[in-house]
Amino acid sequence: MIAIDAVVRVEPERRLSVTDDHALLGLTSARARVYGRLYGYDRIPVAAAGQEFPMLLDAVRRLLDEARVTPDRVAVVVHAHTGPYIGPVGAGLPRLVARQLGGDALCFGTQSNKCVSSISALDLMDRLLAGRPGDAVGVLLIGETADSPDLRVLDTGIAGDVACAVLLRRNGPRDRVLAHAVATHGQYAGGIYTEPGAPSRQEYERRFQEHLGDVVDRTLRRAGRRPDELTVLLPHNVNVNVWRAAAGVIGVPAARIVLDNVPRYGHCFGADIFLNLDTVRPRLRPGDLALMASVGVGGTFGAVLLEH
Repeated sequence: MIAIDAVVRVEPERRLSVTDDHALLGLTSARARVYGRLYGYDRIPVAAAGQEFPMLLDAVRRLLDEARVTPDRVAVVVHAHTGPYIGPVGAGLPRLVARQLGGDALCFGTQSNKCVSSISALDLMDRLLAGRPGDAVGVLLIGETADSPDLRVLDTGIAGDVACAVLLRRNGPRDRVLAHAVATHGQYAGGIYTEPGAPSRQEYERRFQEHLGDVVDRTLRRAGRRPDELTVLLPHNVNVNVWRAAAGVIGVPAARIVLDNVPRYGHCFGADIFLNLDTVRPRLRPGDLALMASVGVGGTFGAVLLEH
């Protein structure tokens, strides 16, 4: 059973106001008011061009320093990202991390489930660490820079640029994974490139809460738990209204859904749920249950249950 030992975030100094800097975000003033007043966004972290990998590498350094973990103990590094990467062989982030660590860690990337890739990676890394020495750890890297209009402004969200590094260990004492579930609905594979009036787009919007509720229910049942036992629900940061509606579907009070970071960070791809975990950790008590839930573009829904 894998556990989340530590979370480190690195964010750029620059933040843009959704209302005041709307043109820089690619929004009209009218649309910016919708994103601010209805969807809950305020000031979005925006990195300079070319800062994505340096921020993620910095997150790795800080994570190991703060956790007092020597690089030789890192056995697995997974970069779970949403957007594709194109570049010369050997220049990808996993290889850069491998060279930074200087050991023989297994380093690779995955994006098959988009913003749910960080959930899928937990099970994958648990399996990979199972065959390593007992003190071996894994590092999960998440977060990217929205370097195109398609990535920055979504139908009901605005992407923020944050790098996140997560330290994982098997049988660790903090935030143990009790169960997880991932469901992919391939009929929605067109994602953001599907025309708004297309039948598949309309069906996705109509059945969104149903699919989300199903994957949460499956996760809880696998752990033998009930929705009313949840201390907090940690969502991906897309549209506060989606999650307020989800409260009734899932069966948890809306007050237990952590939406504090929506105004501060926007949607940071697969990193949202870990940023939200890091935010609430100081107020969690031993035995508390936290459920992380996320949705990936193209119809992938995922959830993971943690025991603090």
